[in-house]
Amino acid sequence: MIRIQRPAVAPAGLGPGAALVAAKSALHDADPALYATHKGRFDFDEDVYGCVAVREILRTAQHRKCCFCESRVEHVGSGEIEHFRPKAAWRQAPGSKLTRPGYYWLAYEWENLLWSCKTCNGRHKKNTFPLVDPSVRDCVGRSTVAEAPLLVDPVALEPREHIRFEVERAFALSPLGQSTIDVLQLNREQLLEERRERVNAIMLAQESIEKSARLGEQPSARATTTLATATLPASPYSSMAIDLLADLAATAPADA
Repeated sequence: MIRIQRPAVAPAGLGPGAALVAAKSALHDADPALYATHKGRFDFDEDVYGCVAVREILRTAQHRKCCFCESRVEHVGSGEIEHFRPKAAWRQAPGSKLTRPGYYWLAYEWENLLWSCKTCNGRHKKNTFPLVDPSVRDCVGRSTVAEAPLLVDPVALEPREHIRFEVERAFALSPLGQSTIDVLQLNREQLLEERRERVNAIMLAQESIEKSARLGEQPSARATTTLATATLPASPYSSMAIDLLADLAATAPADA
């Protein structure tokens, strides 16, 4: 994961969401017990939170990468709008009880929207939103003031303070990082394979450049470009690349 700079101004397409939330809030407050059940579930308008402007702005801000795993979304399947706080219902942990209502009043809030690959969002995170202290969760009162999430929000936090890499494998620097790795399965085999391919490409590029230097030759443009761009935010798995190149530099022979 890397830090995401989401534009501060919300797209105009989210405007209709305010009226939709007001209507849902009135329905909920008229019968809170009903909306704690599946029968009282809310419907949401994807044409609002998933409008073209929202999708394109998030894609651009995230360099067309998944907000969680840093895969190029188009390379691993279709992407989708991710609600950091789940809109319909929530679980404290994967497999635990699904509880309603969710954070329905944040369904159209710009600050709650990210762009994710379908695997991270639809297969692993889904409705999971753990808190350090679950007792302070107040979806009935529509308040998040007391919450301390156990998932890294890549807009609000610097992910590299919580998650780093040993070659292709993610490891945690904090309980927040560990929970994020566990919930999103950031060491799932398919993702490890994708990262290994990137590791191999970076290491081959470095070896090629070092060989050229020993022979007094110009390095290939391809190798130079691979290393020069590996850690840029637009590159896939750039956080992993930062740690990989740092490790390679630390273990390089003194006369290299």
